[in-house]
Amino acid sequence: MSSASGVRDFPEMQRAGSTSQELQSCRAETLVSWTSALPGEAPIAELLIDQGRVGRAIELARGAMAIGEEIRRPEHIAEAGATLALAYVCMAAGADRLDAAQTAIETACRHRRARRTLSAPVLAGIIALRRGDRWAAEDAFVEVEGEAGGLLAQDDRTFDALDALGVAQCGRAVIGEDATEALKRAVIAFEAARALTVARGVVGRVVRLLNELEEVAPPGLMNVPRQVAAGQGVTGQSGRA
Repeated sequence: MSSASGVRDFPEMQRAGSTSQELQSCRAETLVSWTSALPGEAPIAELLIDQGRVGRAIELARGAMAIGEEIRRPEHIAEAGATLALAYVCMAAGADRLDAAQTAIETACRHRRARRTLSAPVLAGIIALRRGDRWAAEDAFVEVEGEAGGLLAQDDRTFDALDALGVAQCGRAVIGEDATEALKRAVIAFEAARALTVARGVVGRVVRLLNELEEVAPPGLMNVPRQVAAGQGVTGQSGRA
């Protein structure tokens, strides 16, 4: 995305100062706000995906990645890269889009610094499964489990870590590693997460990830964990009413 295009697309940029540095800073803040979520809210790029405007979501995420590179902000590159990968995964079927998703998620994982956000390794596992690489998927889900466990040891009310752990367990179930026990652990994690928040953006993001896992899962495998992740009640899988 060019600077001129960015200014036309975002009124905030038109109000920026005349210097290149001011304009660049405004572009960064605006574009990243379109790909990064506020607490409880979905990123605007993800809302565009839900609306079927995947091309626009890809455009925004690419722009945010480019800006992150310009101003040397790895956290921006990582967030935008994860959003870009998700957009490609949600596109119509095709090997090319999975290759593009893989490239985007590799960039996101490479620039991820703080381990407090698990969206990149979670997506890495899902993309690997969609590409038929079960070894890489298992590695990614094991990484998520370890990092989520570390975060929860510090604060057991970290709902995004609980959701990430639940998705990773679902991924392990798809791989076939003691699927029954993995799904039970997923349900327990999702129950705990929904007890902490039922914010629409948070819930929608988790359900979207489970929908993508379902593409390579045995029929019906995601039904129970998705129901719990969506906050629609428990069906007895975890042993709690």
